[in-house]
Amino acid sequence: YTRREWGRMLERGATTFWEQFEPHWSLCHAWSAAPTYDLPAEIAGIRPVQPGFSDFTIAPTPCDLTWIRARVPTPRGLVEMAYHFRTDAPFVDSMAGALPLGETEPAITLTFTAPAGTRAHVALPVAEVACPTIRINGTKVYAEGAPCVEAGAMRLALESGILQFEAPAGQYLVEVFRSEEAADARAPMS
Repeated sequence: YTRREWGRMLERGATTFWEQFEPHWSLCHAWSAAPTYDLPAEIAGIRPVQPGFSDFTIAPTPCDLTWIRARVPTPRGLVEMAYHFRTDAPFVDSMAGALPLGETEPAITLTFTAPAGTRAHVALPVAEVACPTIRINGTKVYAEGAPCVEAGAMRLALESGILQFEAPAGQYLVEVFRSEEAADARAPMS
């Protein structure tokens, strides 16, 4: 629905949300603004768990999308996220910079910001990667089918193809690699 209806508005040069496609209807109408809630909440998966977004989820549902980017203003600050599932095209993220193509590139990348005084509950689909090795902010947290020792405070789990963890306020880069060798090749220099 969003691609069909909202996409047609954009194709026709809309700068507001139309009520209908007929000229005698309102060309600025609130009921057509539903995607401004639906896309961040349902596709990016940014939703409050507690009032005021003190706890919130980031649970992208990419469907057939290879990238998602969302910014949600909350009473506690801006929640931002960017998701990318690797294809043959390069991807540039304002938080992580350009990701070079190559064998060591992560299959899935998620960057997000949790504002001060908040906690993010992340649920990242990784089922497309058979035996993932996962790094969060450069630290290996999952390899060889189990969480690593370093993952303890994040309450990390991988169940039914969904990586789940909790993250306190801060900026995060989650990289999901197809092999441990690829993750090690991209390891930060100490």
